[in-house]
Amino acid sequence: MKQLTLFVTEKKKKPIKMDDKFVLENILNDLPYPVYSEYRFTYKRKFRFDYFISLDNNKGLAIEYEGGVYTNGRHVRPIGFINDCYKYNMAVSMGIPVLRYTCRHLEAPETVKAEILRAIKIFSPLKIS
Repeated sequence: MKQLTLFVTEKKKKPIKMDDKFVLENILNDLPYPVYSEYRFTYKRKFRFDYFISLDNNKGLAIEYEGGVYTNGRHVRPIGFINDCYKYNMAVSMGIPVLRYTCRHLEAPETVKAEILRAIKIFSPLKIS
């Protein structure tokens, strides 16, 4: 897994090494729903979600980590970006909402967790309070 360097806002900025996927997985492990990694949501294409939160009978919420935004990774190069658009559009047309995160988002894990919980509340067939 790729290491990410973040900076703390102090008088002196010092780099902190952390694994961004680890932060996301910690958030997802706290959820009261089954979470699957590398979830293949259609057999028409080889598309997979980084994570899929199963809410009820094939309904769920997809979580995508968009890596390499600062290093010209696959998600930001033309073909990768275009293919991601196909994947996300197919998911939404199948009734699967997709939340997308980058390393910048994961600098505030509490905000990411709140967004995921809000989406679960909106899209869950079983209404939670």
